[in-house]
This record gives sequence, structure tokens and C-alpha cells, in this order.
Amino acid sequence: FAEAGRILEAGVAASHWWGEQSDDVFDALAGDFMKPRIQEVDQLLKLGVNVTVYSGHVDLIWATKGTMDWVQKLKLDGLNSFLSSPRTPIYCNKEGQSGTQAFVKSYKNLNFYWILEAGHMVINEWYLWTTLALRSRCWLTLRDLLPSSRRKQTRRWNGTT
Repeated sequence: FAEAGRILEAGVAASHWWGEQSDDVFDALAGDFMKPRIQEVDQLLKLGVNVTVYSGHVDLIWATKGTMDWVQKLKLDGLNSFLSSPRTPIYCNKEGQSGTQAFVKSYKNLNFYWILEAGHMVINEWYLWTTLALRSRCWLTLRDLLPSSRRKQTRRWNGTT
């Protein structure tokens, strides 16, 4: 992993590592793959859970436009306020990176990040986003959105040792 030193600096224990999912995991999740899960996210938002949605600006699998279209289907009170609010640029001036690296738009407990120059593998490709994600108050994974009968088939790393 090319960014191992940076990940350790961000506070991730050396015993944790990112890797490709196994075929068994992919097969176990196949029934839930690419389903919108709008109702479940709406429920989390109503409960006050901090929900962070992010999109790699050059992601060819889940394009930013499609991700924003998905957000527009949420039933969040004040969604129009979220949609009409301006994006805030995020800057990074570390190790040769400068200028705007991302944008964020937030409303109550919903946050949306546009990660510039990142594709589908945002966590692997972009140091600042990795740091933000690991420090976020809520780490929402696919497992959180699965029906409880499927949860035992998946493993979750919550950022702690």
C-alpha cells in the first residue's frame, strides 16, 4: 500500500490494512449490490445519525452526477436547503499538493464530499480524504444498510483496533 506511512500518521493501527474483497464476500452481498437504500439512509438521517456521502470526481463506476441524483431522492427535511447551499472548498498543502482538493456541502447531519482527482478507490487514491474519513463521527458501511439477516455474513472495520 503506497500510502502506508500516511495512513499510520492518521492514527490507523499497523495491524489494519485495506485489500480487495474476496469472491465469497462479493457473492454474499450480490443480492444487495447497487440497490439505492434511500429509505434506510432516510431513517438514519431522521434518527440524527451523521451520514457522509462521498464521490470521486473521476469515478467511472458511480459517477458524481449519479450520486447527487441519488441524494436528491432523499426525504430529508430541508433537502432543498442542502441542494441550494454552496459547496465549500477543501484545501490541502501537504507534500506537493496545493489548491482545491475537494468540496463539501453539509446540512444538519448530511455531508456530501466531491473528491477531486479521485476515482472509484477514493480511500486508496487521496490522502486528505482518508484522514477525513477516519476522523469522521460516523463511518457508514454497506453492512449498516444490509437487512439484519445478512449482517452476520460480513465483517466491518470501524477504525478502531
